[in-house]
Amino acid sequence: MQTKNISLASAKNLINRYLESGGGYTQVDEGVLGLGIVILNNHDLNLKNFVIEEYYINSNSSGHKVKIYSKKEGLPKKYLKMMEDCENEE
Repeated sequence: MQTKNISLASAKNLINRYLESGGGYTQVDEGVLGLGIVILNNHDLNLKNFVIEEYYINSNSSGHKVKIYSKKEGLPKKYLKMMEDCENEE
């Protein structure tokens, strides 16, 4: 797993490119100033898995970090459970 800090614009660009490649998108938590928690899963495609999380900087701004998981490594059970819980709510 790799972790990087990215801007909101970069996060949105990553999501758009991922969806165009056939990957899946699940927003498991709404953000305040940004995206909250977003999981990009590969649906058995040859894509990496991503988890984008908003983090607090101060009362007027937030940042985003992206965790990158290889296809072989897959998503941790914690995020799979979050996705399952989100799907069950709908």
